[in-house]
Amino acid sequence: MDTAIISSRGPFRTTAAKMGDCPNSIALNLLLQAEKALDKTFDLLDEAEEQAKDRLGSRPFGLVGWRHYSAIGGAELERAKTTILRRGIDPAIVEAEFHHAKRRYQQALKAGKEWDEAAGIAEIRRTFVGAQRHYRKVRDDWARTPPTTLEGLATMASMVARDMTLFSDDYIAVAANSVAKGIRLLADDARYAS
Repeated sequence: MDTAIISSRGPFRTTAAKMGDCPNSIALNLLLQAEKALDKTFDLLDEAEEQAKDRLGSRPFGLVGWRHYSAIGGAELERAKTTILRRGIDPAIVEAEFHHAKRRYQQALKAGKEWDEAAGIAEIRRTFVGAQRHYRKVRDDWARTPPTTLEGLATMASMVARDMTLFSDDYIAVAANSVAKGIRLLADDARYAS
């Protein structure tokens, strides 16, 4: 039976019966559930922020600019530092700028948390952050699970193609490698069956 799997980020098609034996299909179902939960919590958070905006103004932006980076934070700061150092810029200058950017980033995060508290949406934000973490874990588990059916391979490739147009995340490369590994496994199975 041909079934359209619709996610909030776009549809793709698979044949449920053909994916039944594929371990990747179990991981895919968990991924789609986590994606749906994440989207639902995002909608709740977005609506709550919009309502609070009338009273408090916009939520402070949680990222900072540094050199040619207009909006970075977290681990991106460390990667930016490495990139800047590779360009041959004085390490003492880069280190001082890096620490200043980290301080500004921490201040931006603090201002965002304070805004959330004032808006009464801190719990909704925590729920959203938890849903993000869960989604990333499930997504990464799915990406590491090589498909063992041709339909599983096709579905994984469709998901990767869909997300390549929306995101730029490391998991995409991991998933692409799993597609390649799955193809090799199926090719080996076909050789032994012959």
